[in-house]
Order: sequence, then structure tokens, then C-alpha cells
Amino acid sequence: MSVSTEKITCVYATPYIRHAKYGIISHAELFTIAENAKKNTDIIDWLLKTSLKQIHEWYIAGFKPEALSIQVSLAQMENTNFVFRIAQTLHEYNTHFIEIIFEITEDKVPRKITLNTKSFSALRDQGVKFAIGLYTFGQFALHKAMNFPINYLHIDANLLFKHDNITQTIVATLQHTDIKLIVVGIETEEQKALLQAMGYDLMQGKIFDKHLPHLLPAENF
Repeated sequence: MSVSTEKITCVYATPYIRHAKYGIISHAELFTIAENAKKNTDIIDWLLKTSLKQIHEWYIAGFKPEALSIQVSLAQMENTNFVFRIAQTLHEYNTHFIEIIFEITEDKVPRKITLNTKSFSALRDQGVKFAIGLYTFGQFALHKAMNFPINYLHIDANLLFKHDNITQTIVATLQHTDIKLIVVGIETEEQKALLQAMGYDLMQGKIFDKHLPHLLPAENF
């Protein structure tokens, strides 16, 4: 959300299952199960298609977010089958009305960081933008921030509060690029006001849930 205009600029899509016996199965658990069954590509493809259909209905109802964000792993970006299938879906669906953002997440098993520029280029050709999340100051996160062809950087609000000198250096570096900074994890009005006073505008967090229009039942999305 842009706090200066109070406009929702992006919606975030994540899957979960409401199981009759086990209750809510979170997206993290779901992706672990899917990874073991080698079904992660199926889930992301389904999530993308379902989200686009839902957003189309929102547009008809008058709610028009500018972007749709979905998490994908670095391993998936290096999988040519995944990239081909997603590119095919984007080609088949009418996505000109909304920006598609893939947030690249870290793999669970640490490994050498590689950059498959062909994968990024193939999806960029379909209009996809990329984001990464900076939630720690580990080597992997910083490497991504400085070397990946991204359009957005998600930075945890706690890092801004606890490591202001380091984050200010990163922010200053981004000012010389086209990368947009989004502060995530905002939970209170106090945090929102403080960050806004520090000059940050794009934010994400539970505090903004109340701004979501109740156009459709939540379980539909």
C-alpha cells in the first residue's frame, strides 16, 4: 500500500488448504509437501491462473490493484520446465491490465548462488517484474540485493529500526537505480507513522488488512 495516497497498489497471493481433519495447512507446509511430491510448479501455475481470474472479477466490481505478487523459489527460477510453463500461462492469459511480480525466496538448503539470466529474460518478455526480500543481513540476502535483476526490494521493518546505519546505505544505493523499496512487516500504527516520517511510502503488513475491500468472500482467493 502507498501510505501517502492510502491506495492498495499490490495484492499478494498465497495458497493454503482448509482440511477437515488437520485444519489450516499453511503455504509453507503446502510447499514442503508439494516439493517432496515434485508438484511445486503445478501449485504456482494454479495460483497464478486462479489469482488472475479473481482479480478480473475484482476489476469488474471496481477494485483495481496495480500488481499481483507471488512467491517463487530460486530453484524454480532455475528449472526450465517451470519457466516455460509459467511463460505459457502468462501468454495465454490477458495480463496487460496488471503487473505480475515474482518474489524470489531463498532455498531451504544453502547452496552456491547462481543466476540464470535466460530464465529471468524469458519471464521478463511476458511482462514479469521481480522482487527479493531482505530479512537478514546474511551473505545470501545481500548478494541477491546487489546482483539480481530485480525491480523491487522488500525490506523488513525491524531491520530499519535495529540497523538504521546499514539500511540507510542500502537505501542510498537504491536511489541511483530503478529499484523500488517496499517495507514489510508493519503491524502497528506507530510503526507506520515512524516509517512514513523516515520517508518510506510503500508498505506491507497486517495493519493494512482492514483496507482490503470485502467484495468477495476471503475463501475465494
